Amino acid sequence: MDMNGYFASCEQHLQPELRGRPVAVTPVLVRSGCCIAANHAAKKCGVRVGCSVEEARRICPDIAIVKSRPDEYVRIHHKLVEMTEECMHVEKVWSIDEWECPLTGHWREPERALEVARKIKARLAEYSPVLRCSIGIAPNQWLAKVATDMRKPDGLVMLRQEDLPQALYGMKLRDICGIGKRMELRLNQSGIHSVEQLCALPMEHMRVIWGGVFGERFYLQLHGHEVPSIVTRRSQIGHSRVLPPELRNREGVRAASFRLLQRAAVRLRAEGYLASKLLLQVRFFDEAPLDECISIPPTRDTQAFIEALCQLWARSRRTFRHPSYCAAILCELTPFSDCTASLFDMDERRRDQLSAALDGITRKLGKNSVYFGCAMGAVEEGPPRIAFSRVPDLEVEG
Repeated sequence: MDMNGYFASCEQHLQPELRGRPVAVTPVLVRSGCCIAANHAAKKCGVRVGCSVEEARRICPDIAIVKSRPDEYVRIHHKLVEMTEECMHVEKVWSIDEWECPLTGHWREPERALEVARKIKARLAEYSPVLRCSIGIAPNQWLAKVATDMRKPDGLVMLRQEDLPQALYGMKLRDICGIGKRMELRLNQSGIHSVEQLCALPMEHMRVIWGGVFGERFYLQLHGHEVPSIVTRRSQIGHSRVLPPELRNREGVRAASFRLLQRAAVRLRAEGYLASKLLLQVRFFDEAPLDECISIPPTRDTQAFIEALCQLWARSRRTFRHPSYCAAILCELTPFSDCTASLFDMDERRRDQLSAALDGITRKLGKNSVYFGCAMGAVEEGPPRIAFSRVPDLEVEG
């Protein structure tokens, strides 16, 4: 199940006056801001995710540009998943606008699968006249995802085993999940220019093109086989922001970085990790990017991270004339359960208790109820950022 133009559709759901209009969503309401979402009407006019607000208005003069509200999108997400669960068990949430339901028992019968898909769509239509989804039904999750992209918006596509691979022949290589610009070039260099040619490749040839076992996985998924998910380990936790105009200077970036760091530290503790490296990233409109890192003893203490970030800022000699983006990232993570705390470092224990107390206050009274003074001037910088593969926990990050 894949929601269509999710952020923009959420805004139309929340603001009825936007319905029937092309809509794009941006984190910052300035001409240079980036469109992070667009509804179907905007896309038909040529507005694409990633274009600037200025370009979107030039392409589509009637477009409504709306500032993003991640908290609202997360709340609507949970409502949509809840409604889906009433019709069919949700096995896994892949992102804020995409989740999967396993078809078991008699639900594997094609007509029953289509029946429950239509039921989900009808339930969604009762909830909102503008929130729509594309549903894909297939022998495996990967092909179901491919099916959702075959008919948008508001599509319903079933790929049966006996339909494969011929049912995919009308797609372009870039339409296939997992084939980006570089992989398309690599396939073209191997003489593959169509999905039909791709499907005709033997597994061994795919392994060579992909450079390893991922080629085998791609072959099996493409031909309808269920492939176990790869178990990954989290390597970093961070927060980032496109900077509003008032923070596009050295002092503003500095304050924003400390605010983002504090929020990353809260998540780090909530997810049960220690970090031993801190990375500061700043991007500019017309200068080379800044990437500075520092190693520290494994910790989850906000004050220790702040001290490390102070060191990074002390050694930076950049002018910060036109910064556009800032990120504070905690790296080289270790599960807290794998570490043995010192029996004698009472200062570390007190800091741990202090962090837990501050986290409790934040959860109870709100995200800006208490924070370290180094973030003064940017306390509003750091609402939940919705990544492709993670839905923010509003209780922790809200």
